[in-house]
Amino acid sequence: MNNYSGYLKEIKDPRDYPISMAYDESADFVLPESYRTSFQPPYAKQVAGNCVAQSLANILEVAYYKQIGEHRDFSVGFIYGNRKPTQFQGEGMYGSSACGNLCEDGDVFASLFENPGSAPSIIQKVMAVKEELLPFTFKPSHYIRTNSLDEVKKFIFKYDLPVMAFTDVRHFYWGTGGHAMAMYGWDGDDVVMQNSWGENSPVKTVVLNKDKIDDFWIIIPWQIPEFTDLLKTHWAYEEVKTCALDRVALGYPDNTFKPDSQMTRAEFCVLLQRAEKLRFFEKEKDK
Repeated sequence: MNNYSGYLKEIKDPRDYPISMAYDESADFVLPESYRTSFQPPYAKQVAGNCVAQSLANILEVAYYKQIGEHRDFSVGFIYGNRKPTQFQGEGMYGSSACGNLCEDGDVFASLFENPGSAPSIIQKVMAVKEELLPFTFKPSHYIRTNSLDEVKKFIFKYDLPVMAFTDVRHFYWGTGGHAMAMYGWDGDDVVMQNSWGENSPVKTVVLNKDKIDDFWIIIPWQIPEFTDLLKTHWAYEEVKTCALDRVALGYPDNTFKPDSQMTRAEFCVLLQRAEKLRFFEKEKDK
């Protein structure tokens, strides 16, 4: 019997955020018996034990699509390899470290870094370029860990976003070991998840009763900046939006962009450096 060990079990951590960080617990929710999120990314095939990273990347892709209306692949490799020296360095990931590092450092588009190798080599590859890539990351605000399907249903229904669910492979396939998947909906007390074994997998969609789920991990997404002084009628609106999404032009701390102001030499140097870094990593990825 094979042991997959992509998701590593851990005890409940009191530092995990409560569900109140996502919505008002006193609010009334009328939940449907069945539900699916309005968007799901294409089926992807994980490498080695990176099912946690694959699930988190898929969640970010949906969050980005919901805000922008465009599908962009996020980097599974960057999430999988981004670990502190004191954290587990082998195959598989713990939910708290994976989600915590994601909220602290973020993730980048797959066009900038997509090397879904196995651990520990992928860790070394990420550490070699991490500082250069950090200016281009998308950082979720925080994560929530829960065992309550009712809480998860309310989050998915309110935000139309998937969450990460952990189970054991033996509940839906031969073998054993922890496995993470993105949950996109439910049918009553059954959890509906997208598996990360590829388009040709015999189990692309996994439906399990809630009793077979060990943990749910909710990712609260970032907010795409909307500059208060940049009107949609401005002649450069689309170009500025693209630069902001690519993390080349981030605007000012007061959430303005000053689109018609003169640029200082220092600001020009910062933009030029970010654009050159972006071009470098995209060229490296294409090699």
